[in-house]
Amino acid sequence: MRNVSLDNPWWLLIAVPLLIAVIVPYVWAIRKENKNKAIVTSLVLHILIVAVIAFAVAGTVLTTYMTKTEVIFVADVSYSSNRNLEHIDREIARINGKLPTNSQSSLVCFGANSELLAAFGETLPSVSAYTVDDSGTDIASALTYANTLFSRDAIKHVVLLTDGKETSGSSTALLQAVETLYANNVYIDVVYVDNNLQEGVTEVQVSAVDASEATYLNHSAQASVLLQANTAMEATVRLYKNGEAYQTMPLELISGYNTVHFKLDTSAVGSFDYEVRVEAEGDISSFNNSLGFTQTVTGQLKVLLISNSTSDLDALQVLYGPDTQIDSFINDPAVPCSVEALCVYDQIVISGVDVSQLDNATSFIMSLDKAVSQFGKTLINMGNGGIQDSDSQIVADYQNLLPLKYGNNSEDPKLYVLVIDSSRSMNFNYKMHYAKIVAQNLLNILQDDDMVMILGFSGDPKLISGVAAASNRNELIRLINEIEVTQGTVMGAAMEEAYKLVADMAFDNKQVMLISDGLSYSLEEDNPRDVATKLYEAGITVSAVNICTKTEEGTSMMQTIAENGHGKYYFVDSEQSAMEVIYNDIAPEFGATVIQQDTKVTTAWLFADAMKGVGNLPNVGGYVQSRAKSDVTTVLTVPYQKADGVVVDVPLYAYWTYGNGTVACFTSDLMGQWTGHWEGTDGETFLKNIFSTTIPDERVDYPFALNVNFDGNSSMVEVIPSTIDAFATLEMTITRPDGSVESHTLHFDRTRYYYEFDTPDIGKYSVQINYSYGAIQDYEVVTNFYIARSPEYDSFVVYSAASLTSVIRDRGVVYEDDSLVVTNNMDEVSTYKLDFTIGLLAIAVALYVIDIIIRKITWADIRSLFKRRAT
Repeated sequence: MRNVSLDNPWWLLIAVPLLIAVIVPYVWAIRKENKNKAIVTSLVLHILIVAVIAFAVAGTVLTTYMTKTEVIFVADVSYSSNRNLEHIDREIARINGKLPTNSQSSLVCFGANSELLAAFGETLPSVSAYTVDDSGTDIASALTYANTLFSRDAIKHVVLLTDGKETSGSSTALLQAVETLYANNVYIDVVYVDNNLQEGVTEVQVSAVDASEATYLNHSAQASVLLQANTAMEATVRLYKNGEAYQTMPLELISGYNTVHFKLDTSAVGSFDYEVRVEAEGDISSFNNSLGFTQTVTGQLKVLLISNSTSDLDALQVLYGPDTQIDSFINDPAVPCSVEALCVYDQIVISGVDVSQLDNATSFIMSLDKAVSQFGKTLINMGNGGIQDSDSQIVADYQNLLPLKYGNNSEDPKLYVLVIDSSRSMNFNYKMHYAKIVAQNLLNILQDDDMVMILGFSGDPKLISGVAAASNRNELIRLINEIEVTQGTVMGAAMEEAYKLVADMAFDNKQVMLISDGLSYSLEEDNPRDVATKLYEAGITVSAVNICTKTEEGTSMMQTIAENGHGKYYFVDSEQSAMEVIYNDIAPEFGATVIQQDTKVTTAWLFADAMKGVGNLPNVGGYVQSRAKSDVTTVLTVPYQKADGVVVDVPLYAYWTYGNGTVACFTSDLMGQWTGHWEGTDGETFLKNIFSTTIPDERVDYPFALNVNFDGNSSMVEVIPSTIDAFATLEMTITRPDGSVESHTLHFDRTRYYYEFDTPDIGKYSVQINYSYGAIQDYEVVTNFYIARSPEYDSFVVYSAASLTSVIRDRGVVYEDDSLVVTNNMDEVSTYKLDFTIGLLAIAVALYVIDIIIRKITWADIRSLFKRRAT
């Protein structure tokens, strides 16, 4: 392609004065009667000379472009872009109209696959003329296809127009495609297409369904359905069971997330297919309105009982009922001790047994830990197993599973540092009185061999008592009562002093208890928050007791100190709260470890599932001393009065989540000497609830984790065994939605078995795993999963140009506006230039000579000259 250009176009203006110099004399001096052909011809020649000189001075150059440029527009026409096809057309037309010289463009459209809509040199049509599968987005394949269309000797450009969300391809493939283009010297520019939901449209979708894959006969089960809506609307949600309508629920949805719960039918054994559908008027997409799942209902609940009393078995048979299989080991230490053996049970009940006396006790505790934490089993510890009196490492490991700490004999002494605010502000509203009560209560519940240090602070920290045993509590309480308020509040300096005093002391457990109203001097040198962090980093926990202060400044200060010190935050604003704040949270030594006396039972959490149908509980005849660990749900407590008259509440029934499973503790016995009188009362109902409410939500009776992950166009089956066995083999049989069946052997990579396979079809996939464990035990597990839709139809995915930037990196530029203009690096463009300056000047001279000749020779002379030649 050729192009004429001017090096100095402003020099064309020189023609203006030259034309004036030529034309004005002609108009002014030459009269009409003197005009002849020679004079007119001379004028025309002068005008031509002026024009030629002007173009010569302006530097007229003819450029011939030897290198061609090829630009491929790669347009995303997947379902998510349907609302923006006109915008994509406009961007292509704008960019195409400003391409470099000697350019040709073509158009590739893509969704789940790609197609060439216009070859180089052809007129670009609208992208809406596509015929690709728009149910997915495979950017990587589109770029790879575009790369094959370029000529070898062209400058290559790709203009990608997309929202950047891969739903059919993979992010790894996309990165590889970008690198391939870069390696082939293809320039990449990206126009980000904003396909996020816009205002003014109505959209609702079923985003997720959470339901256990396997449950138990007559066990309560539900499906939690997550709905997303972009505006408030009325909708109807329906649950279908085996293709028939099962439940219908009209809803008023709010904008954002909405959760709906359906109770599932567990009245019959079998495998049942469910589907959830949502309907709403004006919904713009129907592709994302349903999700399916399968739930299998199994027959009997399986329970393992380890006990020293046959009465425990009799009690369990009554409490569970006839639909439960109970395998009991009564006075039999040869209990199952492998994960494989324990996994067949749903609940493990240990009643009044010293676990350290079991055969293979160490292996049993390790396997029990895995069975609960990894495979979701339930452990229920009941009665007096002597845990509180044992210093066995096996018992200590067992204690780690339990939500309660039985006894306190094995713990080393602790060091508590009381940092008490004695500033002037503590003299108001009984603050100092409450602070002293808190400090005294802490001393009352510590073990005698625990150590205590007391610091007071106002303007400066003051050591009230060095390290002293808690057994000297009377003297320590006297010193606390003698603390007087004075001017100043420098909290950080007091905490820094505590750090200096105790950081190097040889105690495994060191804690600082800050008792203050939190109103510290704001410009003090040592920031209390930072000092709390420093203390924790030195292994010293910092707790904070806020005395009466409800202001944002004081509350924030005390809460942040507790947070930075990884301790607890307490609030005290009355004598009663000052009396109670410490007792249930600090690790006390209660004295006797087993209490055998008639004791009233108190409900700590009335709304616990275990309290359903329970009225007034009878007293309990005995229990084992314990205290609750952190993050424990305590349902029942009993009061215990210490020798000094202090009454504390200790747990009777508590539980916690341990990994994927549940561990519960009942510190009394199982319908025995302490609770035998509970039979036929609300007490029996409560005991039944302990077992019924801790049944695992999902039945897992195999010793491996089985996961299925879908990533858009393929799925990964992953099996993670509890124990790696060199002789194990895993075979997989897949039944696809169309009924076709295929078998594969899973791959092994030292920690797991896996297999990845294409899942392009919508519907239910059934995967059967056959696991032969050491040629001794075989497991056959069937898991089902549904692919209800392509990820392309997720209307609530968030699109962002940032995802494109992370993929393109420094290989190109991502544009979020209409500023993209395709340009070339001129170093890569080959051209041939012809400069007309000398030629034009030569023409000007030639025209001038002709002008002279015309002015010196008349037309008659010229005619006569030609006549002579003719004769």
